Amino acid sequence: EHRFFTANASDGTLARLPLSGGAPRELAENIICADWSPDGAEMAGVRLTDGPTRLEYPLGKMLYETNGWISDTRVSSDGDKVAFIDHPIIFDSRGRIMVVDRAGQRKTLATGFGDVLGLSWHPSGEEIWFTGSREHLSSNLLAVNLSGKQRLVWAGEVILQDIARDGRALMIRQNRRRGIAGLAPGQKAETDLSWQDWSLPMAISPDGKWIFFAEEGDAGGPRYSAYMRNTNGSPAIRLGDGVPQSVSPDGKWVAAIVPGEPQQLMLLPTRAGDVRNVSRPEFNYEVADWLPDGKRLLVSGNEPGKPSRSYLQGADGGPLTPVTPERMNGRPSPDGKSVLVWRNDTLTLYPMDGGQPRKIKSPFPPGVRFFAQDARYVFAGLRAEVPLKVYRFDLETGAMQPWKELVPTDRTGVYNLGQLRLTPDTRWYVYSYVRDLSDLYIVEGLR
Repeated sequence: EHRFFTANASDGTLARLPLSGGAPRELAENIICADWSPDGAEMAGVRLTDGPTRLEYPLGKMLYETNGWISDTRVSSDGDKVAFIDHPIIFDSRGRIMVVDRAGQRKTLATGFGDVLGLSWHPSGEEIWFTGSREHLSSNLLAVNLSGKQRLVWAGEVILQDIARDGRALMIRQNRRRGIAGLAPGQKAETDLSWQDWSLPMAISPDGKWIFFAEEGDAGGPRYSAYMRNTNGSPAIRLGDGVPQSVSPDGKWVAAIVPGEPQQLMLLPTRAGDVRNVSRPEFNYEVADWLPDGKRLLVSGNEPGKPSRSYLQGADGGPLTPVTPERMNGRPSPDGKSVLVWRNDTLTLYPMDGGQPRKIKSPFPPGVRFFAQDARYVFAGLRAEVPLKVYRFDLETGAMQPWKELVPTDRTGVYNLGQLRLTPDTRWYVYSYVRDLSDLYIVEGLR
Protein backbone atom coordinates (compact mmCIF):
# COMPACT_ATOMS: atom_id res chain seq x y z
CA GLU A 1 0.00 0.00 0.00
CA HIS A 2 1.27 3.46 -0.93
CA ARG A 3 2.06 5.93 1.84
CA PHE A 4 1.28 8.74 -0.58
CA PHE A 5 0.29 9.11 -4.19
CA THR A 6 0.89 12.22 -6.30
CA ALA A 7 0.43 12.91 -10.00
CA ASN A 8 4.10 12.08 -10.68
CA ALA A 9 5.17 9.64 -7.96
CA SER A 10 4.24 7.39 -5.09
CA ASP A 11 6.15 5.51 -2.46
CA GLY A 12 5.56 2.21 -0.74
CA THR A 13 7.22 -0.99 0.42
CA LEU A 14 9.62 -2.59 -2.05
CA ALA A 15 9.08 -6.34 -2.22
CA ARG A 16 10.43 -9.30 -4.19
CA LEU A 17 8.00 -11.76 -5.76
CA PRO A 18 9.10 -15.09 -7.29
CA LEU A 19 7.94 -15.61 -10.89
CA SER A 20 7.12 -19.18 -9.90
CA GLY A 21 4.53 -17.91 -7.45
CA GLY A 22 4.28 -17.33 -3.73
CA ALA A 23 3.91 -14.39 -1.37
CA PRO A 24 6.02 -11.21 -1.75
CA ARG A 25 9.13 -10.78 0.41
CA GLU A 26 9.37 -7.23 1.75
CA LEU A 27 12.79 -5.60 1.27
CA ALA A 28 12.63 -1.89 2.08
CA GLU A 29 10.10 0.78 3.08
CA ASN A 30 9.39 4.25 1.65
CA ILE A 31 10.79 3.43 -1.80
CA ILE A 32 9.80 5.54 -4.83
CA CYS A 33 11.51 3.48 -7.55
CA ALA A 34 14.13 0.72 -7.86
CA ASP A 35 16.17 -1.30 -10.38
CA TRP A 36 18.17 -4.54 -10.37
CA SER A 37 21.89 -4.81 -10.89
CA PRO A 38 22.73 -6.86 -14.02
CA ASP A 39 23.50 -10.02 -12.02
CA GLY A 40 20.33 -9.70 -9.93
CA ALA A 41 22.31 -9.71 -6.69
CA GLU A 42 21.75 -6.05 -5.74
CA MET A 43 19.23 -3.29 -6.18
CA ALA A 44 19.36 0.48 -6.55
CA GLY A 45 16.49 2.37 -4.98
CA VAL A 46 15.21 5.84 -4.14
CA ARG A 47 14.15 6.25 -0.53
CA LEU A 48 11.90 9.04 0.73
CA THR A 49 12.89 10.25 4.22
CA ASP A 50 11.76 13.00 6.58
CA GLY A 51 14.72 14.95 5.21
CA PRO A 52 16.35 14.63 1.78
CA THR A 53 15.36 12.05 -0.82
CA ARG A 54 18.16 9.49 -1.16
CA LEU A 55 19.50 7.32 -3.96
CA GLU A 56 20.95 4.08 -2.59
CA TYR A 57 23.04 1.46 -4.38
CA PRO A 58 23.05 -1.14 -3.11
CA LEU A 59 20.08 -0.58 -0.81
CA GLY A 60 21.37 0.96 2.41
CA LYS A 61 24.36 2.73 0.84
CA MET A 62 23.60 6.35 -0.05
CA LEU A 63 25.20 7.68 -3.24
CA TYR A 64 23.23 10.90 -3.73
CA GLU A 65 20.62 13.00 -1.91
CA THR A 66 18.47 15.99 -2.80
CA ASN A 67 15.90 18.28 -1.20
CA GLY A 68 13.72 17.56 -4.25
CA TRP A 69 13.05 14.01 -5.43
CA ILE A 70 14.52 11.36 -7.74
CA SER A 71 12.87 9.19 -10.37
CA ASP A 72 13.74 6.53 -12.95
CA THR A 73 16.83 4.90 -11.42
CA ARG A 74 18.53 2.59 -13.90
CA VAL A 75 21.69 0.54 -13.29
CA SER A 76 24.21 0.32 -16.15
CA SER A 77 24.97 -2.99 -17.86
CA ASP A 78 28.37 -3.20 -16.12
CA GLY A 79 26.73 -2.64 -12.72
CA ASP A 80 29.05 0.26 -11.91
CA LYS A 81 26.84 3.28 -12.55
CA VAL A 82 23.29 4.44 -11.88
CA ALA A 83 21.50 6.87 -14.20
CA PHE A 84 18.56 8.82 -12.78
CA ILE A 85 16.45 11.96 -13.07
CA ASP A 86 17.03 14.57 -10.38
CA HIS A 87 13.97 16.80 -9.80
CA PRO A 88 14.94 19.88 -7.74
CA ILE A 89 11.32 20.72 -6.82
CA ILE A 90 9.57 18.07 -4.73
CA PHE A 91 7.24 15.98 -6.96
CA ASP A 92 7.44 18.47 -9.82
CA SER A 93 8.42 16.97 -13.18
CA ARG A 94 11.11 19.51 -14.18
CA GLY A 95 14.57 18.06 -13.80
CA ARG A 96 17.98 16.98 -15.14
CA ILE A 97 19.66 13.74 -16.22
CA MET A 98 22.45 12.57 -13.91
CA VAL A 99 24.73 9.58 -13.42
CA VAL A 100 26.58 8.43 -10.30
CA ASP A 101 29.08 5.63 -9.80
CA ARG A 102 29.55 3.30 -6.84
CA ALA A 103 32.10 5.68 -5.32
CA GLY A 104 29.55 8.51 -5.28
CA GLN A 105 31.15 10.46 -8.14
CA ARG A 106 28.27 12.14 -9.95
CA LYS A 107 27.84 14.05 -13.18
CA THR A 108 25.03 16.09 -14.73
CA LEU A 109 24.61 15.05 -18.37
CA ALA A 110 21.60 17.14 -19.46
CA THR A 111 19.67 19.89 -17.72
CA GLY A 112 17.07 22.62 -18.24
CA PHE A 113 14.02 20.41 -18.83
CA GLY A 114 10.60 21.73 -17.86
CA ASP A 115 9.29 18.17 -17.96
CA VAL A 116 11.32 14.96 -17.86
CA LEU A 117 10.07 11.49 -16.89
CA GLY A 118 11.14 8.11 -18.23
CA LEU A 119 14.76 6.90 -18.64
CA SER A 120 16.68 3.79 -19.64
CA TRP A 121 20.21 2.78 -20.64
CA HIS A 122 20.59 1.93 -24.32
CA PRO A 123 21.77 -1.70 -24.79
CA SER A 124 25.10 -0.40 -26.12
CA GLY A 125 25.83 1.15 -22.73
CA GLU A 126 27.07 4.27 -24.49
CA GLU A 127 23.91 6.36 -24.22
CA ILE A 128 21.07 7.06 -21.83
CA TRP A 129 17.67 7.49 -23.50
CA PHE A 130 14.99 9.61 -21.83
CA THR A 131 11.81 11.54 -22.56
CA GLY A 132 11.61 15.24 -21.82
CA SER A 133 10.94 18.74 -23.11
CA ARG A 134 12.16 22.25 -22.43
CA GLU A 135 8.60 23.38 -21.81
CA HIS A 136 6.16 21.01 -20.12
CA LEU A 137 4.11 17.85 -20.81
CA SER A 138 5.08 17.56 -24.52
CA SER A 139 8.03 15.17 -24.23
CA ASN A 140 10.21 13.80 -27.03
CA LEU A 141 12.55 10.80 -26.95
CA LEU A 142 16.12 12.05 -26.52
CA ALA A 143 19.55 10.47 -26.03
CA VAL A 144 22.65 11.68 -24.18
CA ASN A 145 26.07 10.06 -23.94
CA LEU A 146 28.36 10.13 -20.92
CA SER A 147 30.12 13.20 -22.30
CA GLY A 148 26.84 15.14 -22.29
CA LYS A 149 26.22 15.19 -26.05
CA GLN A 150 22.47 15.13 -26.77
CA ARG A 151 20.44 14.17 -29.81
CA LEU A 152 16.79 13.73 -30.78
CA VAL A 153 15.76 10.10 -31.31
CA TRP A 154 12.03 10.48 -31.95
CA ALA A 155 9.57 13.38 -31.83
CA GLY A 156 6.22 12.66 -30.21
CA GLU A 157 4.45 13.04 -26.89
CA VAL A 158 5.65 9.85 -25.18
CA ILE A 159 7.13 8.57 -21.93
CA LEU A 160 9.86 5.95 -22.14
CA GLN A 161 9.36 2.87 -19.95
CA ASP A 162 12.20 0.51 -20.91
CA ILE A 163 14.49 -0.67 -23.73
CA ALA A 164 14.91 -4.35 -24.55
CA ARG A 165 18.32 -5.90 -25.36
CA ASP A 166 17.43 -5.93 -29.07
CA GLY A 167 16.72 -2.18 -29.03
CA ARG A 168 12.93 -2.26 -29.00
CA ALA A 169 11.51 0.52 -26.81
CA LEU A 170 8.48 0.29 -24.55
CA MET A 171 6.72 3.65 -24.45
CA ILE A 172 3.47 5.21 -23.30
CA ARG A 173 1.67 7.76 -25.44
CA GLN A 174 -0.05 9.81 -22.81
CA ASN A 175 -3.00 12.18 -22.68
CA ARG A 176 -2.79 13.51 -19.14
CA ARG A 177 -4.62 16.45 -17.59
CA ARG A 178 -5.07 17.90 -14.12
CA GLY A 179 -8.38 19.57 -13.37
CA ILE A 180 -10.33 21.28 -10.60
CA ALA A 181 -13.74 20.32 -9.21
CA GLY A 182 -15.65 21.63 -6.21
CA LEU A 183 -18.75 23.02 -4.59
CA ALA A 184 -19.26 26.80 -4.53
CA PRO A 185 -21.95 29.28 -3.42
CA GLY A 186 -25.15 29.09 -5.46
CA GLN A 187 -24.49 25.51 -6.53
CA LYS A 188 -26.29 22.35 -5.45
CA ALA A 189 -23.75 19.97 -6.96
CA GLU A 190 -20.04 19.99 -7.73
CA THR A 191 -18.94 21.74 -10.92
CA ASP A 192 -15.72 21.62 -12.92
CA LEU A 193 -13.58 24.76 -12.62
CA SER A 194 -10.58 23.58 -14.68
CA TRP A 195 -9.00 26.20 -16.92
CA GLN A 196 -6.22 24.87 -19.16
CA ASP A 197 -4.25 21.61 -19.21
CA TRP A 198 -2.79 21.34 -15.69
CA SER A 199 -4.90 23.32 -13.20
CA LEU A 200 -3.75 22.98 -9.58
CA PRO A 201 -5.96 24.58 -6.87
CA MET A 202 -3.99 26.20 -4.06
CA ALA A 203 -6.47 28.41 -2.15
CA ILE A 204 -10.13 29.38 -1.88
CA SER A 205 -11.45 32.68 -0.52
CA PRO A 206 -13.29 32.57 2.85
CA ASP A 207 -16.64 33.26 1.15
CA GLY A 208 -16.03 30.55 -1.47
CA LYS A 209 -16.41 32.98 -4.38
CA TRP A 210 -12.81 32.91 -5.65
CA ILE A 211 -10.25 30.16 -6.19
CA PHE A 212 -6.52 30.68 -6.72
CA PHE A 213 -4.71 28.11 -8.81
CA ALA A 214 -1.64 27.40 -10.92
CA GLU A 215 -1.39 26.33 -14.53
CA GLU A 216 1.67 24.06 -14.72
CA GLY A 217 1.29 22.51 -18.18
CA ASP A 218 2.14 23.68 -21.67
CA ALA A 219 -0.26 26.60 -21.38
CA GLY A 220 1.29 27.79 -18.11
CA GLY A 221 4.77 28.29 -19.54
CA PRO A 222 8.17 27.36 -18.08
CA ARG A 223 7.67 29.60 -15.00
CA TYR A 224 4.06 28.43 -14.56
CA SER A 225 1.16 30.86 -14.23
CA ALA A 226 -0.85 32.02 -11.20
CA TYR A 227 -4.58 32.63 -11.70
CA MET A 228 -7.67 33.65 -9.78
CA ARG A 229 -11.16 32.72 -10.92
CA ASN A 230 -14.67 33.45 -9.70
CA THR A 231 -16.47 30.23 -8.83
CA ASN A 232 -19.50 31.38 -10.85
CA GLY A 233 -17.56 30.08 -13.85
CA SER A 234 -16.47 33.39 -15.36
CA PRO A 235 -13.06 33.50 -17.14
CA ALA A 236 -9.91 33.20 -15.06
CA ILE A 237 -7.58 36.16 -14.45
CA ARG A 238 -3.84 35.63 -14.87
CA LEU A 239 -1.99 37.33 -11.99
CA GLY A 240 1.59 36.58 -13.01
CA ASP A 241 4.28 33.89 -12.98
CA GLY A 242 4.50 31.19 -10.35
CA VAL A 243 2.40 28.90 -8.18
CA PRO A 244 0.04 30.72 -5.78
CA GLN A 245 0.54 29.66 -2.18
CA SER A 246 -1.85 31.72 -0.06
CA VAL A 247 -3.88 34.93 -0.06
CA SER A 248 -3.36 37.87 2.31
CA PRO A 249 -6.12 38.40 4.92
CA ASP A 250 -7.33 41.53 3.10
CA GLY A 251 -7.46 39.65 -0.21
CA LYS A 252 -5.15 42.12 -1.96
CA TRP A 253 -2.04 39.97 -2.39
CA VAL A 254 -1.23 36.44 -3.44
CA ALA A 255 2.07 34.91 -2.29
CA ALA A 256 3.43 32.91 -5.22
CA ILE A 257 6.58 30.83 -5.68
CA VAL A 258 8.27 31.03 -9.08
CA PRO A 259 10.16 27.86 -10.05
CA GLY A 260 13.90 28.08 -10.66
CA GLU A 261 17.18 27.49 -8.88
CA PRO A 262 16.63 28.92 -6.40
CA GLN A 263 12.87 29.34 -6.34
CA GLN A 264 11.70 32.89 -5.63
CA LEU A 265 8.87 34.41 -3.59
CA MET A 266 6.65 36.98 -5.31
CA LEU A 267 3.65 38.97 -4.08
CA LEU A 268 1.09 39.31 -6.87
CA PRO A 269 -1.65 41.98 -6.59
CA THR A 270 -5.22 40.75 -7.07
CA ARG A 271 -6.24 44.17 -8.41
CA ALA A 272 -4.22 47.03 -9.93
CA GLY A 273 -0.62 47.20 -8.72
CA ASP A 274 2.94 46.02 -9.28
CA VAL A 275 4.42 42.59 -8.59
CA ARG A 276 6.79 42.62 -5.61
CA ASN A 277 9.80 40.33 -5.36
CA VAL A 278 10.38 39.70 -1.64
CA SER A 279 12.90 36.87 -2.08
CA ARG A 280 15.98 36.70 0.10
CA PRO A 281 19.23 36.27 -1.87
CA GLU A 282 20.09 32.61 -2.65
CA PHE A 283 17.25 31.28 -0.46
CA ASN A 284 15.21 28.50 -2.07
CA TYR A 285 11.50 28.91 -1.27
CA GLU A 286 9.21 25.88 -1.11
CA VAL A 287 6.03 27.01 0.69
CA ALA A 288 4.64 30.38 1.81
CA ASP A 289 1.64 31.07 4.07
CA TRP A 290 0.28 34.47 5.05
CA LEU A 291 -0.23 34.94 8.79
CA PRO A 292 -3.42 36.51 10.20
CA ASP A 293 -1.70 39.86 10.90
CA GLY A 294 -1.15 40.38 7.17
CA LYS A 295 2.36 41.63 7.87
CA ARG A 296 4.31 38.38 7.98
CA LEU A 297 4.57 35.09 6.15
CA LEU A 298 5.60 31.64 7.31
CA VAL A 299 7.90 30.25 4.61
CA SER A 300 9.64 26.91 4.23
CA GLY A 301 12.81 26.41 2.25
CA ASN A 302 16.55 26.13 2.54
CA GLU A 303 19.68 28.23 2.46
CA PRO A 304 22.53 27.03 0.19
CA GLY A 305 23.97 23.75 1.45
CA LYS A 306 21.51 23.47 4.35
CA PRO A 307 18.41 21.37 4.96
CA SER A 308 14.95 22.85 4.71
CA ARG A 309 13.09 24.37 7.69
CA SER A 310 10.36 26.95 8.44
CA TYR A 311 11.05 30.67 8.87
CA LEU A 312 9.21 33.89 9.59
CA GLN A 313 9.60 36.64 6.99
CA GLY A 314 8.09 40.11 6.79
CA ALA A 315 5.86 40.90 3.83
CA ASP A 316 8.27 43.71 3.03
CA GLY A 317 11.00 41.17 2.26
CA GLY A 318 12.83 41.44 5.57
CA PRO A 319 15.28 38.92 7.04
CA LEU A 320 14.42 35.29 7.70
CA THR A 321 13.95 34.14 11.31
CA PRO A 322 14.07 30.35 11.89
CA VAL A 323 11.05 28.96 13.75
CA THR A 324 11.58 25.20 13.50
CA PRO A 325 14.70 22.99 13.64
CA GLU A 326 16.34 21.86 10.42
CA ARG A 327 14.43 19.21 8.47
CA MET A 328 11.21 20.29 10.19
CA ASN A 329 8.71 22.05 7.90
CA GLY A 330 5.23 23.00 9.00
CA ARG A 331 2.16 25.09 8.37
CA PRO A 332 0.71 27.85 10.57
CA SER A 333 -2.05 27.16 13.07
CA PRO A 334 -5.36 28.94 12.33
CA ASP A 335 -4.61 31.60 14.99
CA GLY A 336 -1.14 32.18 13.56
CA LYS A 337 0.60 31.61 16.88
CA SER A 338 2.25 28.25 16.19
CA VAL A 339 3.83 26.17 13.45
CA LEU A 340 2.31 22.70 13.25
CA VAL A 341 4.68 19.91 12.25
CA TRP A 342 3.38 16.37 11.74
CA ARG A 343 6.03 13.68 12.10
CA ASN A 344 5.17 10.00 12.44
CA ASP A 345 2.71 9.76 15.34
CA THR A 346 3.51 13.14 16.89
CA LEU A 347 2.16 16.65 16.32
CA THR A 348 4.63 19.34 17.46
CA LEU A 349 3.60 22.98 17.93
CA TYR A 350 6.49 25.44 17.63
CA PRO A 351 5.60 28.94 18.95
CA MET A 352 6.05 31.62 16.28
CA ASP A 353 7.61 34.08 18.70
CA GLY A 354 9.89 31.65 20.53
CA GLY A 355 9.46 29.39 23.52
CA GLN A 356 9.41 25.67 24.11
CA PRO A 357 7.65 23.45 21.55
CA ARG A 358 4.67 21.39 22.69
CA LYS A 359 4.17 17.81 21.56
CA ILE A 360 0.83 16.07 21.18
CA LYS A 361 0.38 12.41 20.33
CA SER A 362 -1.32 12.25 16.97
CA PRO A 363 -4.82 10.76 16.92
CA PHE A 364 -4.33 9.74 13.28
CA PRO A 365 -3.55 6.27 11.95
CA PRO A 366 -0.32 5.79 9.92
CA GLY A 367 -0.33 6.95 6.32
CA VAL A 368 -2.83 9.77 6.70
CA ARG A 369 -2.79 12.31 3.84
CA PHE A 370 -3.46 15.76 5.33
CA PHE A 371 -5.52 18.18 3.26
CA ALA A 372 -7.03 21.01 5.32
CA GLN A 373 -7.47 22.26 8.85
CA ASP A 374 -9.58 24.68 10.86
CA ALA A 375 -9.37 25.66 14.54
CA ARG A 376 -10.53 22.25 15.78
CA TYR A 377 -10.62 19.78 12.91
CA VAL A 378 -8.23 18.27 10.40
CA PHE A 379 -9.57 16.90 7.13
CA ALA A 380 -7.58 14.02 5.72
CA GLY A 381 -7.64 10.86 3.65
CA LEU A 382 -6.39 7.50 4.85
CA ARG A 383 -5.16 6.11 1.53
CA ALA A 384 -4.79 6.84 -2.17
CA GLU A 385 -8.06 5.76 -3.77
CA VAL A 386 -10.82 6.82 -6.17
CA PRO A 387 -13.25 8.03 -4.90
CA LEU A 388 -11.15 9.69 -2.22
CA LYS A 389 -12.70 9.18 1.21
CA VAL A 390 -12.07 12.25 3.37
CA TYR A 391 -12.42 12.03 7.15
CA ARG A 392 -12.76 14.74 9.77
CA PHE A 393 -10.47 14.35 12.79
CA ASP A 394 -11.24 16.15 16.04
CA LEU A 395 -7.98 17.56 17.48
CA GLU A 396 -9.49 17.72 20.98
CA THR A 397 -11.03 14.26 21.27
CA GLY A 398 -9.22 12.36 18.53
CA ALA A 399 -12.56 11.20 17.12
CA MET A 400 -12.71 10.38 13.41
CA GLN A 401 -15.82 10.50 11.24
CA PRO A 402 -16.46 10.38 7.47
CA TRP A 403 -16.88 13.80 5.83
CA LYS A 404 -17.19 13.35 2.05
CA GLU A 405 -16.21 11.13 -0.85
CA LEU A 406 -14.56 13.17 -3.60
CA VAL A 407 -14.64 12.23 -7.29
CA PRO A 408 -15.39 14.28 -10.43
CA THR A 409 -18.61 13.59 -12.32
CA ASP A 410 -16.66 11.95 -15.14
CA ARG A 411 -14.24 9.59 -13.42
CA THR A 412 -12.87 7.97 -16.60
CA GLY A 413 -9.10 7.65 -16.28
CA VAL A 414 -8.97 9.48 -12.92
CA TYR A 415 -6.20 8.07 -10.72
CA ASN A 416 -5.20 10.88 -8.36
CA LEU A 417 -7.28 13.14 -6.11
CA GLY A 418 -6.00 15.74 -3.65
CA GLN A 419 -5.24 19.39 -2.97
CA LEU A 420 -8.47 19.82 -1.02
CA ARG A 421 -9.06 23.45 -0.07
CA LEU A 422 -11.90 24.44 2.28
CA THR A 423 -13.56 27.68 3.38
CA PRO A 424 -13.38 28.31 7.17
CA ASP A 425 -17.00 27.15 7.64
CA THR A 426 -16.25 24.01 5.51
CA ARG A 427 -19.34 24.65 3.33
CA TRP A 428 -17.43 25.29 0.09
CA TYR A 429 -14.41 23.51 -1.28
CA VAL A 430 -12.30 22.67 -4.32
CA TYR A 431 -9.95 19.79 -5.06
CA SER A 432 -7.78 18.54 -7.92
CA TYR A 433 -7.97 15.40 -9.99
CA VAL A 434 -5.61 13.89 -12.56
CA ARG A 435 -6.98 12.11 -15.60
CA ASP A 436 -4.70 9.85 -17.64
CA LEU A 437 -5.86 8.25 -20.88
CA SER A 438 -2.83 6.48 -22.36
CA ASP A 439 -1.75 3.71 -24.70
CA LEU A 440 1.24 1.37 -24.41
CA TYR A 441 3.43 0.79 -27.47
CA ILE A 442 6.41 -1.33 -28.49
CA VAL A 443 8.48 0.74 -30.95
CA GLU A 444 11.02 -0.87 -33.28
CA GLY A 445 13.74 0.58 -35.50
CA LEU A 446 14.83 3.45 -33.27
CA ARG A 447 18.45 4.51 -33.64
